[in-house]
Amino acid sequence: QETRVAIELFFATIHELYTLSSAWSLRLTLLAAAKTYLLRPGNPNLESIRLLLQATLIDANISDPALASHIRKLRENALPTEEERAMWPSEQMAEEEKESLRLRARRLLVERGMPDALRGVMGAAASAECLGRVFDCLQDGRVARGLVFAVVLQGVRAVAQ
Repeated sequence: QETRVAIELFFATIHELYTLSSAWSLRLTLLAAAKTYLLRPGNPNLESIRLLLQATLIDANISDPALASHIRKLRENALPTEEERAMWPSEQMAEEEKESLRLRARRLLVERGMPDALRGVMGAAASAECLGRVFDCLQDGRVARGLVFAVVLQGVRAVAQ
């Protein structure tokens, strides 16, 4: 059951990402077919997917030290103390350097942010367009903070249940 929910969430995320692209409508059928294939009754691949998710995501990130590390890093970056902020580099970047880093980060996300298999099915142009839009939205500090706090909230909900 949990594997089915994870697959549904995965496909829902992909669906929402590609709705940001103007060229994705023809590939919706392929996405729906892949989801139907994976979730068909009696699919022996579901157990393999469950084991893969268990080993790579859940076991690696649910131990007490791993959770503590994730929470600590998230807190340090989202809500740094004065001591942590003092350890940050004090030099201010020039606007040109900031823009150069932003463009480089955007290019890296667009080029490497989507698995090749998914990029091949959904199309390179649509993948680049949707990831570029996500990156551009996250440049607004309010959106980025909202995303971080939404992820934290979902993590707390998952741990508390």
